Amino acid sequence: MLCSYLDTYQSMSRDTSLVVFWRPRERVLALEEYHQKFWSVLRFLHERDPEHWPEDVPDDPDDPMWEFSFGGTSIFVVCNTPAHTVRHSRNSPGFVITFQPRWVFDGLAPETPRGTAARRVIRKRLRAFDGMEPSSALGNYGDPDNREWRQYFLPDRNSDPELGCPFRAGRPATAGGDPGVGDPAGGDDGREALRRRMLAEAGVPSAERREPAIAARAAGPDAPLSSAQHRMWVVQRLEPDSAAYNLCAALRLDGGLAVPALARALDAAVHRHEVLRTTYHERLDGTVRQRVRAAGGSLLRTVDLTARYAEEGEAAVDAVVAERGGRPFDLAEDLPLRAFLLRLTDSEHVLVLVLHHIACDDSTWSLLFADLAAAYRSELSGIPTDPGSGTRRATRPCPRCRCSTPTSRPGSGRGAPRGRSPRTWRTGATSSPRGRCRCPCRPTGPAPSGPTTPARCCAASCTRPSPSGCAPSAGGTASPRS
Repeated sequence: MLCSYLDTYQSMSRDTSLVVFWRPRERVLALEEYHQKFWSVLRFLHERDPEHWPEDVPDDPDDPMWEFSFGGTSIFVVCNTPAHTVRHSRNSPGFVITFQPRWVFDGLAPETPRGTAARRVIRKRLRAFDGMEPSSALGNYGDPDNREWRQYFLPDRNSDPELGCPFRAGRPATAGGDPGVGDPAGGDDGREALRRRMLAEAGVPSAERREPAIAARAAGPDAPLSSAQHRMWVVQRLEPDSAAYNLCAALRLDGGLAVPALARALDAAVHRHEVLRTTYHERLDGTVRQRVRAAGGSLLRTVDLTARYAEEGEAAVDAVVAERGGRPFDLAEDLPLRAFLLRLTDSEHVLVLVLHHIACDDSTWSLLFADLAAAYRSELSGIPTDPGSGTRRATRPCPRCRCSTPTSRPGSGRGAPRGRSPRTWRTGATSSPRGRCRCPCRPTGPAPSGPTTPARCCAASCTRPSPSGCAPSAGGTASPRS
């Protein structure tokens, strides 16, 4: 939940916060117990943080520049509990934690007019709501005498002693070392004990039961949603006109482009990945099912921007990409992928792919681009591609010695590896489909030149015209070193 929020919070509002509610319990715990639970939650998150603790944030809470961080983002955290009966601003029917990214407070530094005014208003409201002076722990971030952790969990009265901060940044010690703070048992056993206790406190009846292994989807017209899919579906249902969960990529393609081949390659990639042609439907009983549509029809839409691009330049491209990328999805009617090819000139194009987050995340793009690039090369060369591998399989072995020596051709390899520019894989995909036989029985002399001159190969029967050698004729896969 926190990871999903941090992925999108800047597209929501400057006033955004993530508020997490725990189910109220019949018995109200003591304030000290809620304090321990609060820091256990932060420790639980820290141990499962996908990112390292930020280098610019001290790991010692006694440092005035310390603050809790998760996913590489600095976060101001506030806890409310039922045990806060005097300080009404920290009271709630159940246990509540609010996460506010530091970005929310940009422009509200204490030395700025806006920051000074905001603090004056907040203290005035706290004084009226709580019926007491604001806590002395409410300081300004970065002040030498301020400690952020003191504001996270305030005592009920100003006269009550502070309960301290047991948090320290850093992973739990491995076997043979000291267990991490907040992990009394240490190691995996301690984390598992913490997980069971937190699930039990949340009222989950099957806290001790392990989740079964993921089974293959049963054949049928529809299937249930995963928990992540259902979460995305609920969010989109709550705000059907929102494009907050649209993921958009725009690739600049320079040089000659075979548009029909690109369209067929995109359709092949969509045919391979069922999630790209899946819709989501709510039934009468309130459950939601996903249905995979049969492949058919071309997904790529071409937009001619030649006249507008000549007048407005890149501003025209930016405007169209922003408009197409900001269109919301109807998950019951629309496929979660839209594709547009913007034609700027005869040799300049922009491929725009818009995906809904229910079918894609940041790690998905490299897989999709690899399949798309491999399918595009296959369309140009007529050489079949192993689905999902980005490699090409030649149609027949060497016609002379029947060996399985791989062929080499420009652009061969494994699709669009991470780090290569769109131009790189596009150029490789549109290079000449005719390759060069690497069989050792091939003559070493130079091949005749000219687009219609029969090239010499390792077999006298090879008469395929090529300016650089014979057509790919060896078995096996293409060399990734070409």
